[in-house]
Amino acid sequence: MRYNVIISDDDNDITEGLMSNGAYIYTQVPANREIEIKTDTTSVGSILIDTENQKTYCIKSYPVEGFISRAKIMQVDMETCKKEIINTQLHE
Repeated sequence: MRYNVIISDDDNDITEGLMSNGAYIYTQVPANREIEIKTDTTSVGSILIDTENQKTYCIKSYPVEGFISRAKIMQVDMETCKKEIINTQLHE
């Protein structure tokens, strides 16, 4: 399953990259704002984050089986991120 990762704030939606199983993307987001990270699957998955300056956020996504294609998105702690990212590759 492949899908676009979209960052939204009050001003606009920006497609940050294509995500697929076993891959990750790296991007910078505006500080001190509430942003929404979402996918463009048939059933949109999303998460809201209140961003802080100079902070790293790890967001995990995975496909969910069902009638329609969708991706589940969740924030994970840095320890989980470091353990799981070792088995993936940067999606460019």
